[in-house]
Amino acid sequence: MEIGIVGTGIYIPYYYIKRETIAAQWDARAAHGVRSLCNADEDSVTMAAEAAIHSIEGIGREHIDGLYFASTTAPYAEKAHSSILARVCDLSDSTEIADFMASTRAGTMAVKAAYNAVKAGTCKNVIVTSADQRNGYPKSQQEQMFGDAAAAVVIGSENVAASIEAWETVNVEIHDAWRNRKDDYVRTGESRFARSKGYTYALVEVMKTIMSSRNLCPNDISRVILPASNVKEQLSAAKAAGFVPEQVQDPFLMQVGDCGTAQPALLLAAALENASPGELILWTSYGSGADAILLKVTERIETLKKEQIQKYLDSRQELKGYPRFLSFRGLLEAEPGEP
Repeated sequence: MEIGIVGTGIYIPYYYIKRETIAAQWDARAAHGVRSLCNADEDSVTMAAEAAIHSIEGIGREHIDGLYFASTTAPYAEKAHSSILARVCDLSDSTEIADFMASTRAGTMAVKAAYNAVKAGTCKNVIVTSADQRNGYPKSQQEQMFGDAAAAVVIGSENVAASIEAWETVNVEIHDAWRNRKDDYVRTGESRFARSKGYTYALVEVMKTIMSSRNLCPNDISRVILPASNVKEQLSAAKAAGFVPEQVQDPFLMQVGDCGTAQPALLLAAALENASPGELILWTSYGSGADAILLKVTERIETLKKEQIQKYLDSRQELKGYPRFLSFRGLLEAEPGEP
């Protein structure tokens, strides 16, 4: 049975802010580009809902019997967010739901669970929708580089546009990025240690492992999807695994930012927009280790080709004030009713 991607959907908020606007408040060096940000009335669940609804266009909600939600910034400490999303998507009350939390790798963890559910016959089509709106410490590089977004994929066994051929996992216990229960901001470890012992090690290891298991060489892969908070680090990891920059999917750091759990699915949606039948795509994610999923594009790819990302990027508005940025993040209290 062929199981894989049968639908994709994304959501990028209406507002963005230039990184130079943030840096100017601290007399700091500005990173290039802009970052996306939620409006005052948005959060990870509302963004995930938008992506999920878009992902089932052309499929029909009556054919969906599972919904998994992945995020590190879900609003409730105790409540099933996937239940909310199933109701927003107008799915049946018997829909299988699950929340995947606490790791930016949660999205691909949920995809693997969805694959197993479809393979076992528990579900026919499962939406995996992921979203994040992480906060970096004021004045930090993360404050500039993080971005808000959501992305969803539908996993099923009919009309598959990209089949899941294999996957591998590498787990790494490391405190490179974390947030305690009451923290407002993501904490990060020393950058060189985090990069060499965490990000680069895990991604290179998992990419080499999955390639070896399928007797593939780097030239066999048409597109490599690597999560990224820094383009230089991303390309360095790709090179260490034998890939060239032309094979690496643009991470949209300059236009959106590092959108955490949502980033792998967002980049996959972009890669599939330009994919051709027969191509192999290596899809990875990172967070306390790394996942790698090998996809093979099928003749059904034409059903997925949408200019989703560019449409959002072309219809945004700049937020020009840093105080309002903080208000939108819930970090600066404004007059009630006036974000």
